[in-house]
Amino acid sequence: MSNLARNGLYRMREIGCVPDQPVEFHGGEVVAITRQLLGELSKSDRGSVIAMESLTAEILAAMLDRQAFREGPPAPKWLTEALEILEARFQEPLSLRAIAKEAGVHPIHFAAMFRRHYGCSAGEYMRRVRFEQLSILLRQRVPLAEIALAAGFADQSHLTRFLKRQTGMTPTQYRTFLAFKTGC
Repeated sequence: MSNLARNGLYRMREIGCVPDQPVEFHGGEVVAITRQLLGELSKSDRGSVIAMESLTAEILAAMLDRQAFREGPPAPKWLTEALEILEARFQEPLSLRAIAKEAGVHPIHFAAMFRRHYGCSAGEYMRRVRFEQLSILLRQRVPLAEIALAAGFADQSHLTRFLKRQTGMTPTQYRTFLAFKTGC
């Protein structure tokens, strides 16, 4: 057994989630989240790692507790603080485990609570924040290389790939779209 598999089983035992029988799902939240996870495999941005970790943790949480994603009380303080971390440090290559550790909770619990309260994974949220920052900078006519660094991309080509996946447009095309949309 590989170290990765051993570590994964150890973490699952920590929270009491080692299935003793094969499990099969025919639809529902586990299948929907698994499809999102498969989609993440084709992405290669800084949000991919945290998105895949989040989605994997959500699958485990859904297997443990089908009630995990239902509405409930407001977000706990640790979760709103974790959200602030994501917003402040979206340019950094963060991991789900690191954010959960800062919040003082288990990564699976973090992932489940994040989706429950915010309607998306932490990785998806980081992409939204990055996209908002990108849109602001594109409106300001900042050079693309500067935008790439300010929005947390490795370089201009990484920014271009991200924007093409998100909008189907190059940065220049999206800049024109934004200018037209806002009347500038």
